[in-house]
Amino acid sequence: MAVTFYLKIADIYKDNREVLTRALLRCAKIYEDKDDLQTALGVYMKIAKDNTEESRFARERIEWIKARIK
Repeated sequence: MAVTFYLKIADIYKDNREVLTRALLRCAKIYEDKDDLQTALGVYMKIAKDNTEESRFARERIEWIKARIK
């Protein structure tokens, strides 16, 4: 349910990079907490495309997840 909310926020504010990124980060964390690492990885990959602090964090999480999936 929370993921749906954050995805809706991300869609509504897709032109506001800060709100979009924060909503996606929340989604990724929820997926991680549910051990749905593949989905979290996909969300982090969307965030990693930008050149922000959050994108650097997302790239770190991507590496962490890839190490766990192998």
